[in-house]
Amino acid sequence: MARGRVKWFSEDKGFGFIAQADGPDVFVHLSDIENGRLLRQDEAVEFEEVRTDKGLRAVRVRRLGVAGERETKTGKTSPSQGNVLISLTIIAFTVTIGSLLGGLIGDIEFLMWIGMAALATMILLFILTLVFVVRWSSNDQQAG
Repeated sequence: MARGRVKWFSEDKGFGFIAQADGPDVFVHLSDIENGRLLRQDEAVEFEEVRTDKGLRAVRVRRLGVAGERETKTGKTSPSQGNVLISLTIIAFTVTIGSLLGGLIGDIEFLMWIGMAALATMILLFILTLVFVVRWSSNDQQAG
């Protein structure tokens, strides 16, 4: 197996090049990287070379790592799910405060009940957000 360092890799395009110490640069495609992990500039990798009509291509690319950095997996759904939960919690908090204050100041019982329902929703969303953050953090540590 050959070794080299990532010269550059475009997350948007899904490809880049690996610089070898004793040879020409080698094309690498996202589909040839083990575990579908993105490569970072100057990251050490191990790979097999395949000659194509366009030049050398790296296959079965395995990351050897960059000191101090964690892997980034493609298809970043987890952070966006967390953002949705946090946003819903903020919205529920705003509705809760508005309804409770409106119910207390205006002495309107209906608004007070809406405030209580919103408070229960906010507490549930807050707990779900905490569970998500803890689970996401533990998965992130296991991947790194």
